[in-house]
Amino acid sequence: MARVTGSIDGDAGGEFDQMTRSEARRVYTEIKTNLTQQYPGPDWHVNVNLASGLAMLTIPDVTTAFGMEIKLDKALFNLGDAAKYAGGELLERFRLSPTRAVDTDGILKDAKGNAIKAKAGEL
Repeated sequence: MARVTGSIDGDAGGEFDQMTRSEARRVYTEIKTNLTQQYPGPDWHVNVNLASGLAMLTIPDVTTAFGMEIKLDKALFNLGDAAKYAGGELLERFRLSPTRAVDTDGILKDAKGNAIKAKAGEL
């Protein structure tokens, strides 16, 4: 079963200042639930940033530097579909299985722990 870690950063501000920390927790929980149901294989990291109005999805076994963003002001009422799309795109980009854990033995990593060629979407 996939493991999801996460964080909530920043103070509400700008055009997204109506979002509270409890709403950010709800967003995180909804994304987390959708990812584990749709893609139970890899581990995920979800960062909800109040200041930017973005949720960033990464697969920590591959890289934490590159991932997919969900613009919350556009996806707030359809987070399930947005998480499904972003997660699927990330898995496809790195040619990973949605149902199996990431095989880290075959991934070459740099000094920061990110997969070499991750920026290009390759493993």
